[in-house]
Amino acid sequence: MPFKKLCRVPVNLIRVKGKDSAALVQSLLTNDVSLLNSMNNSMYGFFLSLSGRVMFDTILYRKESAESPSDSEIWIESHIDETDSLKAHLLKYRMRKKERTYISSLFEIQKTLKTASVETIKDAAVFALLGAFDSSSSVDISKEFGIEAPFMLTCDPRAPCESLSRLVLFGPKNPRALSDEMENVVHYTDARYQLGIPEGPSEIVRNKALPLNYNVDLMNGVSFSKGCYLGQELTARTHHTGVIRRRVFPVELSKPIPGPDGPSNLPVVHPENNSKMGNLICTQDLRGLAMIKVDHEPDVALKTLSDTLVIPRRPFWSKQLSSP
Repeated sequence: MPFKKLCRVPVNLIRVKGKDSAALVQSLLTNDVSLLNSMNNSMYGFFLSLSGRVMFDTILYRKESAESPSDSEIWIESHIDETDSLKAHLLKYRMRKKERTYISSLFEIQKTLKTASVETIKDAAVFALLGAFDSSSSVDISKEFGIEAPFMLTCDPRAPCESLSRLVLFGPKNPRALSDEMENVVHYTDARYQLGIPEGPSEIVRNKALPLNYNVDLMNGVSFSKGCYLGQELTARTHHTGVIRRRVFPVELSKPIPGPDGPSNLPVVHPENNSKMGNLICTQDLRGLAMIKVDHEPDVALKTLSDTLVIPRRPFWSKQLSSP
């Protein structure tokens, strides 16, 4: 089955390389970096603050080093407005390591990566592919979108069994892949909202959000057996006590929410008694994401105070939820 759409994702990439790079990322990420290998070349995770709140959400990739094929590099997605902040976070904890680790955002890699041209590094980018994923799809992808540069095709690690994939281009992008075939990011956002996947600082509030409320445990983004990492204690304690009262759910609306930026934690209430059931986080047309009490039955309508119906849908990960 061919991919339906190719959408540019609004992220930059940070490359981490060096002997101690895996140990550095392992000490900061909620997931287990040791599982990032040639057979599993993408990974979802959060970087947390010392208090256990979300600082950054990310997808990581493993790529063989161009300078030393026996070594590998870790490429880390960062929201376009957070690249400097995430880079500073990595550098802050790098100083505690015995060996220095090279960290560079993409536009700087050209200065040190001898085998890459300026164009190759400048044009590196991440795309979302909407459609069925098949590990043998690489040849079809290069033909379908006219891509000649080195690239990595992987399922989206947050929803590996769904029709959402990641395409990372490591070199110049064919103009056809950028203009004729690339769809607006609204298609990618719509696909995320259908699946119930929050992303970026506008949907996952920085330094306030708790990881498990945002389903990091149900979307392959955390390891509870890897050992210590920054901010681990609160997440581990919440997981082991099993007390998670609210989670992010995909929702459908009876009508669009007015306003240039959509809702900002708009209260969602029970239609019969107006008791608060959660908050509407974000919307696009008639879809969105909401933080809802987990004991609310999916497909049973709630509403905003302005009487817009908000219908939580059953997400792909709902079978993983234990009974309240």
